[in-house]
Parts: sequence; C-alpha cells; structure tokens
Amino acid sequence: MLSMISMNNVLPIRKETDEEKKAELKKKLETETIPSWLKMMEGLLTSKGGNHFAGNQLTWADIAIYHFFDLLKMMLGEPNMEEYPNIKKLMESVKSLPNIKKWEETRPNTPF
Repeated sequence: MLSMISMNNVLPIRKETDEEKKAELKKKLETETIPSWLKMMEGLLTSKGGNHFAGNQLTWADIAIYHFFDLLKMMLGEPNMEEYPNIKKLMESVKSLPNIKKWEETRPNTPF
C-alpha cells in the first residue's frame, strides 16, 4: 500500500548536503510523488466506503496510514488535502481518538 512513497523518497532529501539538489528532490516529492500517492490512497479509501481502509471500523491499516502521514507532515509540512476529502476525514478521525490525542500531546519531542 505504501509502495509509491516510502522513507526511500524522504531520507535522501534529509541527507542531501547540496541545497540546490535538496530543493529539487523536495519539489519532486511534493509536486509529483506525494500527490500521486494521495490520489491512489483516496481512490482506495473511497472504494472501501470512504471511512476506513479495511472493514467498517478502525483497523491497524488506518492507524498505519495516519502514522506514515504524520511522519511526512513532520518532515515536509502538511500537504494540501482539498482533493482528498476522505483521507482528510480519516486522518482527523484517528487524530481525535483519545489515546492517539493523549500520546501526541505527551510524547517526547525527538528529531526524526
């Protein structure tokens, strides 16, 4: 499910020392890779009813996607989610779960 985008797409940006090349890598990720991945994931989520990636209730799949999305936001900032309403709704739903919310408020602030 995460095959189109992985840490293999992100880590080279973090490790690149040439600022011009880093900017090029980041731009490609933000304008091509992430939007393609979001479009694919929105389609998958929509095909499953729009609320959860598997079944009719929250599963590890939803939490895994939330976690991956959270990592991306921490490293690159939040993408524009206007074209992905079901993913946006699911991410907000997972974020509002009491235990997720509590963890995010109290977790240690560590660099990636």
